[in-house]
Amino acid sequence: MDKISIQLSKIHKSHLGDIAILLSGSVITAVLSFLAAPILTRIYPPSDFGYLAIFLAIVNSLFPAATLRYELSINMHHNNKLSQYGILLSIVISLFVCFIIELMILIQPSILLTIFNSSEMKPYIYFIPVSIFCLSLITTFGYWFTHIKKFHCQTTAQIVQTIIRLASQILFGFLGSLQSAGLLIGQILAHIAGALLAVFLYFKHTQKKQRLLSINYNTLKSFAFKHINLPKHTITTNLINGVAGNLFPVLLAYYFSPAAAGLLFLAQQLLEAPFGMINKALWRVSYGKLSKETKKPHIAYRTLRKIHSNVSLLYSIPVLVLISFSEYSSIIFGESWKDFALIIPGYCFYVYFKNLSNATSYFTIFHKFTQESVWNIINLTVRILSIIIAANITDDPINCITIYCFISSLVYIGINTYWGLVSLQLGVFWENIAITIIPVLTIAYLISNFTNSLLNKLLLTSIFLVLFLFLSIKRLRKIG
Repeated sequence: MDKISIQLSKIHKSHLGDIAILLSGSVITAVLSFLAAPILTRIYPPSDFGYLAIFLAIVNSLFPAATLRYELSINMHHNNKLSQYGILLSIVISLFVCFIIELMILIQPSILLTIFNSSEMKPYIYFIPVSIFCLSLITTFGYWFTHIKKFHCQTTAQIVQTIIRLASQILFGFLGSLQSAGLLIGQILAHIAGALLAVFLYFKHTQKKQRLLSINYNTLKSFAFKHINLPKHTITTNLINGVAGNLFPVLLAYYFSPAAAGLLFLAQQLLEAPFGMINKALWRVSYGKLSKETKKPHIAYRTLRKIHSNVSLLYSIPVLVLISFSEYSSIIFGESWKDFALIIPGYCFYVYFKNLSNATSYFTIFHKFTQESVWNIINLTVRILSIIIAANITDDPINCITIYCFISSLVYIGINTYWGLVSLQLGVFWENIAITIIPVLTIAYLISNFTNSLLNKLLLTSIFLVLFLFLSIKRLRKIG
């Protein structure tokens, strides 16, 4: 066995177990969200979901840059004491940034109220910095748990946060005076609970000798300057990326209505969650292991190729289920959500291509900050243009969402093709498409058009799900 194979086997040894732990939390969270969705959609109209979508769009656009990305430094050191300085810097910086944002909202709240287009939301815009700070804490400690291989801490926090969010949203939905803001209140409470739990788990699972019992300010200053490339090269990129990923619901509400943004939000929660959580789990595990292998790109390239190639089948499972049963969405979610079925196919494929190989993760791992910045600027520009073009050629928000998904899918195919050419992995990218999306399309078409009864659909879908799951597990074992 050559040296590369030996090194690869060491990296892969615990990979499958780590992914399984993180995926278990993702799967449970997704299942809970699916089960609660029919209840929430009968309590709240699409417009209320739209207000939540705008709130989260603002929070998610800003929070990645709140720490100046110093949390990435946590996994760059074998010395746990040095990693603690990454945690401290991230917390202090995010606290300062959130304080500035709160001041800006207090001075000029009318800007956000214009975006929400509702004076009833005024009390809740002041919680935007609170949510940003809480998410910064959750993310920072998440990287620490990855560093010390306590993946179950992330899983626990994820599940508890989801339970609190769903329970609060359902409870407040039955309170007349707060019903319209129940979704927002539940989300804010979940952010706060998640942050408190992350802090608790940190103290529980971090040995006392590893904590920063005393702070050496010279070391802290030296650490900040040593990793100055993180904010220097990633702050603009992350802001652009955050805006690009969260701008659509805001513009959709602006051009059409909050109800249109609510339809999109439900699609993001139910269709993107299964993909995004799998991808996030892979990314967390991969980054923790590969950030130390940047000087050995041949190992990192081969490792990432195996991960994304073998896990691509997992993406087929939610696609198959969602497309096959899209016609029953009005029965599941209620009559006010009957238009939801129309956006499922297009949105599924957009999310599929977005997460298939996660080309942007290569840029971060190999510190290709210039390329990442160029990609994010192109991504943001294309997204804005696609939304504006779609909104001006159609008066139907469903058509607007479909056009946006189509253009965005082409962009992600383009970036993955580019990275495939650069890393000589283009064949792997198209192989992933061939073994997943083509069979899924064929099977979904057969199930939708040649089976009339719900029982037959369930039976056929179950058979194919078992097949895909078997193939996925078989291929994933090669990673470990």
